[in-house]
Amino acid sequence: QVYVFEPEKPQKMPWLKRCASRAGETLRSLPSVDPIGLQSMRRYFELLYDVQELDKKKIMSRLNPKPLREGLIFPFKTVAKEFSFIEDESIGIIVPIESEAEKLVQELRYTEFPSSVLRKLQQYSVSVRSNEFRLLQDAGALEILDDQFPVLRNLLAYQDSIGLCIEKGGIWDIETLIQ
Repeated sequence: QVYVFEPEKPQKMPWLKRCASRAGETLRSLPSVDPIGLQSMRRYFELLYDVQELDKKKIMSRLNPKPLREGLIFPFKTVAKEFSFIEDESIGIIVPIESEAEKLVQELRYTEFPSSVLRKLQQYSVSVRSNEFRLLQDAGALEILDDQFPVLRNLLAYQDSIGLCIEKGGIWDIETLIQ
C-alpha cells in the first residue's frame, strides 16, 4: 500500500512544490497503476521535466530511429554538435589582480600574436554567463581589447575570498579613476 501525506502548509521552495504537484498529478491520472511502477515513474518524470521542452532539438528521436532488430544507429557526431547541457555559453574575463597580470594585459594590447599571452593570462581569468557579462559591461566595469578580450577594469568587483561579484561592477573606487 502507498500512503500519500500532504503537509498542512504548501512547500515554499519552487522546486519542491513542483515535485509534489507533479507526483500528485501522476497519482490522480493513473489511479489503477502501480504508483512505483515503470508507467507511473515515466509519467512523473515527463511531467516534472516537461520532456517536449527538454528535447527541442529532437535529439532523442535521432538516437535510434530504426527498430532494434535492424541494428543500433547512434549519430554521435551530429548529436554532439547540436547538444549542449548549458546553452548559455560562458565568457572568459581577464582579471588583472596582480602586477604580472597587468603587464600581460598591456602586452596583449599591442601584440600581433595574442595566443601565447592569452595562455599566460588563463590563470587570471574567470568565466561568467552572458547575462552577467552584459551587467558588467553595462556598468562600465569591462574594457574589451581588440574587440574580443574582456578585461575587468573595476577591480572592486573581484575579491580573493569569493571571486567575481557582479553586483559590485558599478561601484568604483575614486582613487582608481584618477590617473
